[in-house]
Amino acid sequence: MSLTMNTEIDWEPDEGWLTINKNGKWVGYLNADIPLLIRTDQLSCAYWPYPLQVIVLRTPDRPEMRCDMDVLIQCFKTKLNPFFDSSSFSASELWYATV
Repeated sequence: MSLTMNTEIDWEPDEGWLTINKNGKWVGYLNADIPLLIRTDQLSCAYWPYPLQVIVLRTPDRPEMRCDMDVLIQCFKTKLNPFFDSSSFSASELWYATV
């Protein structure tokens, strides 16, 4: 299986998230610790390897996700900002809250 998708990767060793861009535009965030991939349709693959969980969004900035705060704290092993709204958040907001 080839996962070559003409993408650029932005990652800092001390960050849990890897940012994936295609032609200079965001197409996904990958957190290998969880493992979780948040992506747009621009980053498509017929098969994503188990146990990777994949969430497809329209854009990184639209608040399309929700999750119980206790689950987020358990998954990311950190307290989130008390102003973080776990009932409606975007991929970018999750990235900033957990980076």
